[in-house]
Amino acid sequence: MRSNPWNIINRSSAVLQFYLIGLLLVQVCYSQSTSSIFEHIPFDERFSQSVINCIHQDSRGYLWILTEDGINKFDGYDFSKFNHRSDGQPLPDVFATALAEDQFGNIWIGTKDGYLIQIEYQTNKISSFKIKPDILYPDNQNISFQIPACYSRYERQTITSIFCDKNATLWIGTWGTGLFKFDTEKNEFTQHYFKNKDENSVSSDFILSVWGNNSGNLWIGYYSGGFDKMIIRKSKKGNKKYLFSNYLSGLNITSFYPDRKDNNVLWLGSYGNGLYKTIFSNESKTDSILSILVKNIYAPAKLKITGLCQDTLGNLWLGTINDGLVKFNIKKNETCIYKNDPLNSESIEDNDIISLEIDRAGLIWAGTLSGFGLNKLNPEKKRFPHFKSEPNNQNSLAGNVVSSFTEDKEGNIWIGTYKNGVTKFNPKERTFYRNPIKILSKQTFNSITSLCFDNNDNLWIGSYSDGISVFNLKTIKEITFPKSFSDKSRITSLVPDKNSTVWIGTYGKGLFKATLNSENEISFTAYQSNSLYAGSLPDNRIERIYEDKTGDLWLAVYGGRLCKFDKKNEEFNVFNLASLKELKTSGQQILSICDVTNDELWIGTSGNGLIKFNKKNGKFYKVQNPILQLCKSIYGILPDENSNLWLSTESGIKKFNLINKSIVTYNSNDGLQGNQFNAGAYFKSTSGEMYFGGINGFNSFYPDSIPEILSVSPVVITSIKVQNRELPITNEPIELSYTDNSFSISFSILDFTDPLKNQYAYKLENYDENWHYTTGNNHSVLYSELPPGKYLFKLKGANFSGLWNPNETRLVITISQPFWKMWWFFPTIILIISSITAYFFFFRIKQQNEVKKIQAKLSADLHDVIGSGLTEISILSNLAFQEFDSNYAPVKSKLNLISERSHILIGSMSDIVWLINPKPTSLYDLILRLKDIYTPVCEPLKISFKIINLENLENTKLNMNDRQNIYLIFKEAINNSIKYSGCKTISFSIDKDEKEFCFTLKDDGKGFDAALKSSGNGLLNMKDRAKAIKGNLEILSSPAVGTIIALTCNLK
Repeated sequence: MRSNPWNIINRSSAVLQFYLIGLLLVQVCYSQSTSSIFEHIPFDERFSQSVINCIHQDSRGYLWILTEDGINKFDGYDFSKFNHRSDGQPLPDVFATALAEDQFGNIWIGTKDGYLIQIEYQTNKISSFKIKPDILYPDNQNISFQIPACYSRYERQTITSIFCDKNATLWIGTWGTGLFKFDTEKNEFTQHYFKNKDENSVSSDFILSVWGNNSGNLWIGYYSGGFDKMIIRKSKKGNKKYLFSNYLSGLNITSFYPDRKDNNVLWLGSYGNGLYKTIFSNESKTDSILSILVKNIYAPAKLKITGLCQDTLGNLWLGTINDGLVKFNIKKNETCIYKNDPLNSESIEDNDIISLEIDRAGLIWAGTLSGFGLNKLNPEKKRFPHFKSEPNNQNSLAGNVVSSFTEDKEGNIWIGTYKNGVTKFNPKERTFYRNPIKILSKQTFNSITSLCFDNNDNLWIGSYSDGISVFNLKTIKEITFPKSFSDKSRITSLVPDKNSTVWIGTYGKGLFKATLNSENEISFTAYQSNSLYAGSLPDNRIERIYEDKTGDLWLAVYGGRLCKFDKKNEEFNVFNLASLKELKTSGQQILSICDVTNDELWIGTSGNGLIKFNKKNGKFYKVQNPILQLCKSIYGILPDENSNLWLSTESGIKKFNLINKSIVTYNSNDGLQGNQFNAGAYFKSTSGEMYFGGINGFNSFYPDSIPEILSVSPVVITSIKVQNRELPITNEPIELSYTDNSFSISFSILDFTDPLKNQYAYKLENYDENWHYTTGNNHSVLYSELPPGKYLFKLKGANFSGLWNPNETRLVITISQPFWKMWWFFPTIILIISSITAYFFFFRIKQQNEVKKIQAKLSADLHDVIGSGLTEISILSNLAFQEFDSNYAPVKSKLNLISERSHILIGSMSDIVWLINPKPTSLYDLILRLKDIYTPVCEPLKISFKIINLENLENTKLNMNDRQNIYLIFKEAINNSIKYSGCKTISFSIDKDEKEFCFTLKDDGKGFDAALKSSGNGLLNMKDRAKAIKGNLEILSSPAVGTIIALTCNLK
C-alpha cells in the first residue's frame, strides 16, 4: 500500500492551532475587495474566439492565447492566427487547451481531441501528432466525481497540461487517459495510466497540471486524486523505472508554481481547498518521499483555484471560480480580491477565471469562462490623482477649467478657474472649499487668470477682464487697489519676488511693479513700450513672467520675445526666438519658462515645442528629440529632483530626462484630466507635489510616485509583406526579386504595458540617410520601388517608460538586379551577338563560296559545252558555204546567216562566261577586255579607238554586280557609236578622285538630239544599270557635235 505523508504529518494541537489562526488571519484579509483598473481586449476579428483556455508568454516575449476556436500569437498590436498546417490543410483540432515551450523555442500545443501541435521557432512550420493510448489501456473507467463547469468541456483524451523537461521530452497530462511521454526526436508516445493496486502507476487518469524540476522529478496534479511526485530511476542496465508517490489524496490539484525566491518551495492550487505550500530539500539519491511536507494552507478552504502565478515581488496571484482574481501577499499574509463590479467598466469582466499568466513586465493576463475576452491588469500602475468639479458635491472643485495655482504658508493650494472663481484645496485631507473669500468690490470677478501670495500673506488674484483684487488672509479683508490701475486690465501673470514686490504682467498695458506698505497701501510703477527708448519693453502684451533661481526676472512678450529685466537700471534686454532659424516662422509664442541650473532656461512654446536658452551667450537651441518634436505646444514645465522635466502639452504629460534624453508619455489612460492642458496652470508646491490643470480639472502627484519599468523588452519584426504576401520571419537574410522591390515591415517591442506609448527608431541603410522615429500608433514602415542592392534594416525600441533597448534588431534584405543589369548580361549578349554574327558571316562566306563554285562550274560548262558547240556550228557553216557554188545562192545566204549568228552568240557567250566568273576582276581587266573586243572591230571601219588613263587601275577590284553593269553600259555605248554615229574617233577615259570614279566615252560622230525621247531600250537599260550601282549617268549629245556618255560612281 502506498505511503501518504499527509497521513503522517504531525497533527498535534499546537500545529492545528497555528493552522486555524493563520486561516482566520487570511480570512480577515480576504474580506477586503480591491478596485483596480482592468483593460479589456474584447473578442473581435483580431483573434479567433473569446473563451481563452490558456495564456503563455514565450521566451521571445510573444503572448500566446489559446481559445476554443484557434491559436493566437499577440505582439501588442496584432494577433497572428494559426489554424492551418504548413501543407495548407486545416488543423485536425483547433480547440486549444494547453501550451509549453521547449529549449529550442518551439511551441507545443495540446487540444481537446488529444492532438499535439508543434509550431517551429524559426519557420513557423506546423505539425500535428495524435496521442495514442497503450493497447492494454482499459478505456472503460467510470468517473466517480462531479465535474465542475470549467472542466465539463473536456473529452477523455483532452490535453490539459504540458511540461517540457531538460531533455526536450514532453510530459503530457490528459483528462481521462493519464500521463503521456512524447519523444520529440522519434515522435513516439508512451502512456502511463492508472492501474489499481499498482504503486508504480499514476494515481488517477484525470490530470490537470504537470510540472518538473531540474532534477528530473515530475509533479502531477489530479482532479480528485491529490498529486504525485514521480521519480525516475535507472537500473545498472540503463533501464528506466518510474516511481510514483501520492500526496493530499482526494483533493483537486489544479496548478503548480515554484517559488521565485525559495527553490525549496512549491506552491499548489486546489479546486475547492485553497492554496498549499510544499517544502522540499535538495534531493539526493537517498531522499525519500518524506522530504516533501505540506506546511500550511494560506487561503480560505473553499477557494476554487484554477490558475496560479507569482510576480517578481513574491505575491501570488490566483485565478478562481466565483471569487475572481486573488492577490496573496506572502510577507504580510494578506489577501486582496479583484472581482467584477457591474457598475464599474474597469473591473474584471467575470469572476470565473480559467487562464492566468504574468508577463515579464509584471502584467496580469486573465481569461474568463464566460468568454468576454482578454483581461489585462497592471498592478504597479499608479493612476495620476484626478480632481474635478462634481455638480452635487461641495467638496469638489468649483469649476473644471483650471487656469492657475498658488500655495499659502499652511500648504493649502489655491486654484483659479475660468468663470468659477477660486477654490481652496487641502492636499493632506483632500478636501475642497469653494469660494473661500468674498470679493465684494467685483461681483463678476470669476474668470481667474493668475494667483500668488506675497510675503505678508496677501492673496493676489488676477482676472481675465476685471483687473486685480488683493485679499488679506489675516484680517479676512479685501485690500483696495488704486483706482488709477484700470479695472478692465487683462492680467496674464502675477509673480512675487524676494523683496515683497509683486510683478504684474498685463496683456496690452505692459509690466507693473506693485508694492504694499505697512498701511496696506499699494503703489505701483509701470513699464511700457517706448519706441524712442531702446531699453524699454518691445511690446505691452506680456504673456508670462518668471523669476529664476538667481532672482532675475524674465518676461515672455508677444511675438516670441524673451526679455530679461535689469532691476537696477530698469532696462529690458530682448532676445528674439526668430533668431533661431530652425523654428517655424508662424506661431512663435512663449507659453512657459523654467530653470534647472543658473546657466540656462527651458522655454515651452506654441508651435515649436521645447527650447533651451543659454543665459551666457543669449542663444536659443531647439531640443532635437524626435518624440518631443511631435509636441507642438508646451503649456507648463516643472523640474523634479532626478533631472527630469515634466511637460504639460496638447497630448498629455511628457517626462523628459535631461541626461539620457528619454521621453515618457502619460495620457488620459493614465488618469490625466485629459490630454489637453492649459497655459499657466502648472505649479510645484513646497513639498514637491506637482499640479497640472486643464479643461477637466487638475492632476496632482509626486514624481517619485509614478513608477517606471527599468527592464528592457525585446524588439522584434512581426511581419514582412511583399505585394500582400507575408514572408516567413527567420534570422536569415531575405532575398527579393527586382519585381518585389516594394514591401512593408511591421515591428513591436514586446512590452504590453501601454503599446501605443512604445517608441521606435528605424533606418534602412543604403537608402535612409537618417533614423526615423515613430510611436506605437504607427508601428510599420512601407518602402516602395527600391533600386536593386543590399540593404540593412535596423530597428530600435523603447517601452512606455522611454527606456530604450540598447540592442538593435537587424534584417538583411537583398533586392536582385534585373537580369539585364547583371554583370554577366552584356558580356553574354555580346557573346551571343558575336556568335550569331560570326555564324552568319561564315555562313555567308560559305554561301558565297558555294555560289562561286556554281558560277565557276557554270562558266566552265558554258565555255566548254555551249561555246565549243557554237564554234563548231560556225566552222561547219563556213565550210559548207565554201563548198557550194553560185547555183546554190539561197542556201549559201542561209549558211552565211547561221555563221554570223553563231559569231554573235559566241561573243555573247564569251561575255556571259566572263561576267559570271567568280574570280576577282579588276577595273583594269574590264577596260582591257573592252579594248580587246572593239579594237579589231574598229580597225576595218577606219575608226580610232583610244583608252585613256588605263594605268593604275589594277588595284581597283570589282564585285560581280559592278563589273556586270559597268561592262554592259559601255558595251552598249560603244556599239551605238560604231553602228549609228558614223564617227572617226572613239575615246574612253577613266578619272578618279578621293571618293568617285568618272568614266567618259566620247565620239565625234553625227550626234543626236538628247532631248528627244528614244524609241529603243538601249539608253533606258544603261540608266537602269547606272542606278543599280548607285551611279549617275549623263548623256550629252546634239546633231553634228558628237556624243559624250559620262558615268560617275563610287566603287568600294
